[in-house]
Amino acid sequence: MKPDRCCDLKLRRLSRLPREMIVDTRALARVLGRSTRTIRRMVDRYEIPPPIRMSGRSTWQVGTILSWYAERAERRVSESRRVRDRLGG
Repeated sequence: MKPDRCCDLKLRRLSRLPREMIVDTRALARVLGRSTRTIRRMVDRYEIPPPIRMSGRSTWQVGTILSWYAERAERRVSESRRVRDRLGG
């Protein structure tokens, strides 16, 4: 399976959850098919939004993560268009 297809499937699985749902590091790791350590690294690399601390646990709202990915995707499309236009394509 191609990496981008794999990511699409995992995001689709996340999008089936209610947008208001709160997930902790372990639940997010399970849905995305990653380890909890990788989730922390993704936060450090700004690949996912920073968590909100609740009762000493790192948590995210599902809708926040989905919006984050959508904004990043739109930024990448805009950057690609700018580069294409600059190169005369």
